[in-house]
Amino acid sequence: MKEKKISKTKIDKAIKRRTNQKLRLLIIKLKKQKNPFWVNVAYILSRPLSRSIKVNLSDINGVSKENRIMLVPGKVLGNGNVNHKIKLACFSISKSARKKLEENGSSIVSIEDLLNEDIKNIELIKAKQI
Repeated sequence: MKEKKISKTKIDKAIKRRTNQKLRLLIIKLKKQKNPFWVNVAYILSRPLSRSIKVNLSDINGVSKENRIMLVPGKVLGNGNVNHKIKLACFSISKSARKKLEENGSSIVSIEDLLNEDIKNIELIKAKQI
């Protein structure tokens, strides 16, 4: 199945509706990347709040493996635990989720920090929408 090309014009229109300046700047930076993976992340972040992604730690635990890089283009919530060390990049994270991950020895980085990483090592989590 051929993957649908994401329109950068749609992303531009969605950016104008966003009021969070940090989010707007991140979307613009991701949209400028040549790699379609990052354009897809920009598209997901630019969607309306009703379609924003919120993922619990229990959901991350179910799909992640030891020492993997996980990318959540949205918010990570603190329900559940992660039983192994991971490197997590997300736009936003709750205090309880941050505390649980730090106690576990996992690292939390920003999405911008992952721009220099090899995308073959990054797993995108976008399935859970609340």
